[in-house]
Amino acid sequence: MKTQSERALFWWIMIGILTLFWGAVVWMCVPEAGAQGWSRDTVLGWDANSEADLKEYVLYRNGVEVDRIPAGTEVATTTVTEPGTFTYHLTAVDTSLNESGPSNTVTVTLDDVSPTNPATLTITVSVTVTVTP
Repeated sequence: MKTQSERALFWWIMIGILTLFWGAVVWMCVPEAGAQGWSRDTVLGWDANSEADLKEYVLYRNGVEVDRIPAGTEVATTTVTEPGTFTYHLTAVDTSLNESGPSNTVTVTLDDVSPTNPATLTITVSVTVTVTP
């Protein structure tokens, strides 16, 4: 079992940013500060809908609604408490409660397995000496 600092280091190394051009959904996974047990926040961002009657966005994880985000917002954070592969997409809802089709889908895989230790570490030291008479 890895220590909490080893797990945190692994996840900070594994921070990923992925931009998809249609809908510009971006994800970044970070450990949740002070969390007990395993938990990760997934931060999603998108290009704002410019329609005047936009009410909100609906965020889906694995096809299930997980959040409603007010218009004017271009980022959301969602937390998962188990490792796995998750798909996310958004829809837009207007003031008449019409829901758009889905945005592009982003897939995020979060695991709790640390990478293997580096096999070889070498250090090269270069020294320049200048002698003046």
